[in-house]
Amino acid sequence: MVVLTGRWRVLCHTTMSPSKIGAIVHAALALTNIEKQTH
Repeated sequence: MVVLTGRWRVLCHTTMSPSKIGAIVHAALALTNIEKQTH
């Protein structure tokens, strides 16, 4: 849970074009799902 909170805190303070933000959010969700499966 702490990792997820840290990731979203960083994403909230990121300024980029919407298409790049979408790719970063997609990657963050994928990493979170992978971590959930391994724990």
